[in-house]
Amino acid sequence: MGKELEEHDEVAKLCIQLDDLVLKVMEDLEALHQKKEVFNSLIEEGWFSLSKSRYAMGNKSVSTIQYGHTMIPLVRIHTSILKDGEIIFQAERRDPGTLANRENWMEGSDAVEDVSPADQAVRRRNVALNKRTKEEPVLSEDVQMEKPSKEKVKCSKQTEEQRSPIQDPLKWFGILVPQSLRQAQTSFQKVIELAADIATLQSHLQVAQKEYQTLLRQKLHLTKENV
Repeated sequence: MGKELEEHDEVAKLCIQLDDLVLKVMEDLEALHQKKEVFNSLIEEGWFSLSKSRYAMGNKSVSTIQYGHTMIPLVRIHTSILKDGEIIFQAERRDPGTLANRENWMEGSDAVEDVSPADQAVRRRNVALNKRTKEEPVLSEDVQMEKPSKEKVKCSKQTEEQRSPIQDPLKWFGILVPQSLRQAQTSFQKVIELAADIATLQSHLQVAQKEYQTLLRQKLHLTKENV
């Protein structure tokens, strides 16, 4: 009799835990739905503001042609995994003015080589010189002196570029840009932060679903034993 009462109490506790978990899941689903609605509206506002900018400045003035020579991300996504397997996503955004130089911001990240048309021409010229080296065993002094000097100039340019401050992407399209272009940038910046929040909520819901299934199996196991 005492054992049955203990099992009954355990089932009652599991039922309370399941009810509380369902209420939390419903709250998270409501928050997720609201964030997704704001997310979609911000994307629409961003594209609408961008189209207004293209209408005011011209299609060719707001396109991929104006992108910077080197593109440095101003947003980083940090992830942390909790003990229960939940993943927390955090968006870290830096304004260009607060960054001392590119080198500090890009430290620890994978370096991406950006080859300009001028660098491609230098590489083609070096390939031609290498072919001539194989064909002609003796090189002229001009060619031998030219190659190190170009490498030094290239290295100095890369070092200068890394130490230079990061430019605001809006300046790619001109100094005096319309307000609609600034609004588009603000909308898409908010979208990135919301995307991190949405991903965190979805991860939390997945963990809650697994926890619910575990509690439900425990409850079914206890009820079968009582029967």
